[in-house]
Amino acid sequence: LVHLKSLTIDQMDGSAIDYIVRRIEAPNCIQFQLAYDGERTEDYDPSLLLDSALALFEPLLQDLVHRMPNPYLSIDSDSLFWGQHASPSFESDLTPFFHLGIEEVPFLAVIRWVDRVVDPARSDRGPGQWPLVGSLHVPSTTPLADPEIASHLKHLKSVTQISAEVSTVDIRQLFEILGEAGPEPWFPYLRHLNVHAYRWEARELLEMIRARLSRPSQLVPQLTVIIRRQIFPNFPEAGNRVIFDPDILHEIRAMKGVSVLYPDGEDAN
Repeated sequence: LVHLKSLTIDQMDGSAIDYIVRRIEAPNCIQFQLAYDGERTEDYDPSLLLDSALALFEPLLQDLVHRMPNPYLSIDSDSLFWGQHASPSFESDLTPFFHLGIEEVPFLAVIRWVDRVVDPARSDRGPGQWPLVGSLHVPSTTPLADPEIASHLKHLKSVTQISAEVSTVDIRQLFEILGEAGPEPWFPYLRHLNVHAYRWEARELLEMIRARLSRPSQLVPQLTVIIRRQIFPNFPEAGNRVIFDPDILHEIRAMKGVSVLYPDGEDAN
């Protein structure tokens, strides 16, 4: 369909979407929107949508992402959003735009697709364009230690922000992963890390940052750690809150390129 310029697929059955996108080639399409919720679909494996069904549109998305001013990526334990936050005004001269919103899809399928499709598209953006921003939200159901998931996650350049702000996330495990020794660090373009102040020690944060900064040639040289200290009802054990030794905090803040922020205030209980 060489004359097709805009295509929207919104909340259709998974099998119907699969049938359509496997049979359409639209090399000149410059506006593409797809919304899919696997929870509403029966008798269809939602992994297929990312693993193979969208193959004809992947080069199109990789091209469009370089023609949009502020694309973003958001990854959760069972969802993927990639593209632009708001659709442009539809004028006679169509503005390049896409938005991909896929929910209730296995995390492994999401990560495989980001590794194969999104990561290669993060480079080569033109002058004056915002860098690609990618957020990974880590709930307790995200199996970071799974070997197959780890093999795709660890080298992702698309992830620039990680949020792990619920009490059920094992922050110690996350720190170990981020500071892991080896030829290639996890999430080399990580700039922002959001964590809760619960069930870890300040020295573990210090050791993780030291480990990452020991390989400056492989990493983005800035890291902002945002620590949520407010205690919510699902934080039942006050004795497990992080106690910040002033000397350790001073040592962390003295590191070049490292910032520590407390949105709830440094003295929040």
